[in-house]
Formats: sequence, structure tokens, C-alpha cells
Amino acid sequence: LVQSLGYKVTFLPQNLAHLGGYTHDLEREGIEVITAPFCLSIENFLETRGAEFDAVYITRYYVGREVIDKIRQNAPKTKVLLNTADLHFLRILRSALVKNDPEQMAQAQAMRKDELEVICQSDVVLSYNDVENAVIQSHTDGVVPVVKCPWVVNVPETVPDFAPRSGLSFLGSFNHHPNHEGLQWFAREVMPLVGQRRKSPISLAVYGANMDASVHALRSDVIDTVGYIETVSDAYDRHRIFVAPLLSGAGIKGKVIAALAYGIPCILTPVAAEGVGLRHGHDCLITESPQDWSDAILSLYDDAELWQKISGNARAYVRDRFSFDTGRQLMRAALEAVDLFGSLE
Repeated sequence: LVQSLGYKVTFLPQNLAHLGGYTHDLEREGIEVITAPFCLSIENFLETRGAEFDAVYITRYYVGREVIDKIRQNAPKTKVLLNTADLHFLRILRSALVKNDPEQMAQAQAMRKDELEVICQSDVVLSYNDVENAVIQSHTDGVVPVVKCPWVVNVPETVPDFAPRSGLSFLGSFNHHPNHEGLQWFAREVMPLVGQRRKSPISLAVYGANMDASVHALRSDVIDTVGYIETVSDAYDRHRIFVAPLLSGAGIKGKVIAALAYGIPCILTPVAAEGVGLRHGHDCLITESPQDWSDAILSLYDDAELWQKISGNARAYVRDRFSFDTGRQLMRAALEAVDLFGSLE
């Protein structure tokens, strides 16, 4: 998106690691990638080259906490754009409320102080989620401009039909607590209800990296803990329904948007649907209680007409809302907010 607006882009990973094909893919796009041993530290890079850049785009507040002061020292004219990814303190707060955990609540309060401090040191904040935009503005009194962060997804031209598909699909990295928490709840509270109410079983395939023993312990006749997959379409194209039973979390859920693009109808909690702009019964199903989850799965699983309707509406919505052109306009607005791009008016 930034390249399309005429900028040269340099990527500086915090760990300075060369990650093989991932690094080469960026370089093939014309992006300069800084890695060891050619650069020995972020501090050294900013000291020697920091003043070259019109802007530094930082993802996640804890990265900003480490580098913003160094940017200001070495490149005082450079604008700092902070992508929150999600509001970390809000995610921890929601998890603390779900579990009624005072210790986690205290962690969320300390994190809120740190995160808001970094936000206030930035020149503009990019957030994926309108709810989080409002939270940031209310907690900072509007000191820093907050703009919508773009998310772009490619929509496949065709998707597999309803009939050959089977089972439910869950996808998520298990380093991320909301995925772990949501899956455990779903396996414990929802899957038994579905099994009790349907003669032939409905299976659940669980995809994602970093599964621990507690996730693998869920394996049963109807739950398959597959783990990491190289091709993400495998989590979408083989199954009838994608589930995202998140009880906590923040930001925007990329796996949900990708599932919509791949045409697999989604059943989501309100947290999982947040920030995407979905409409229950039109392009997804949104539900909360175990009984309602069971109802939603059973109503959708064998109904080819409803399945096709939700699949088609979801793909049309994603094609419009998360297109490259829409993302480019949002990125331009972020740059305009710090006077790095002339207004279209």
C-alpha cells in the first residue's frame, strides 16, 4: 500500500533475522530488508540511517516502547505511525473479566498505562477496530490522531461447493491466549451439545501452530488437532463451517476475514466479529451461549441454500470492504494525518 503511494520501503525486523523465503518475497517486491550480520542492532541502524526516512511505521506498542525515543534522538523530523495491531490492555482486560481474575486485571491496568504512553508519543495511531478507535480517543483526550488501519485480502475466484465439504474448522496460533481459551470453551461446552442433538457426528478440525499438550488433549473421535499447515486454504476449503468462539481478544481477526473471502460460512462470537462490520444472518452468524452455538451449527450445517447465501454475501462484502483500493485510501489518509501526503481535495 505504501509503495503504491510512491514511497520506497525499508523493512527493519526487530530481531534482524533473515527468514528465508519470507525475506526473499519482500525483496522481490522491491522492499529493502535489513538483517544481521549486515546490521548489528536497531540502535546502530537508526544512528547511521534514521534521518533518511520520512516516516517509521511501527507495529505493536511494545516495539514502539523500545524504539520511539531512539527515533526522536536520531531523526527528529521523522513521523512515527503506530499500528496497535490490537489494544493489548483491552484484550487482557476482557480475559480477566471472563475469568474473574484479579491478578490479570492488575496486569491489564499496568499494560494500559504503558500502552497509552507509547500511543501518546506517536504522531498518528492506526487501529483496525472502530471500538478501539473510540477507546484510544477517550483515554488520550484526542491528543494523537487515530485513523482506520487498512486490511487487504485477496478473494479467490472460485471456492469448492457445499456438498464435498464436511466438518467444522478452527484456525489460530496457540501462542495467542484468546485462541487457546476460545477453543477449550468450544470443545467443552458446544461440541457435546452438537453431538447429543445429531445422529451422525460433526467433526472439528483444529489448525494452528504452537499447540501445547492441553490442546492435543482435546483429540477425540470428533476433534482432530491437526496443527500447523503450510497452505491456509486447507483450513477453509475442506469444511462446511468456520468457527471463531473467542471469549476475549481485541483488534480485528484476520482468520475471520480470510474465511469470509474463501467462502466458508462463519459462526462467530461478538468478540470475533468485532471490527469487521458483519451482519448476523446475512454474511455470518453471530452467537454467544453454548445452546445458541449448537442451534446455529445445526441450522447451517445441512442447509445448502442458507450456506450458499451466507457464503456469497460474505465474499461480496470482503471483496468490497477489504480490497486493495480501499486499503490504499486508508493508508493515504494515515499519511495525510501527519502531512506526508497532499489531500485529494
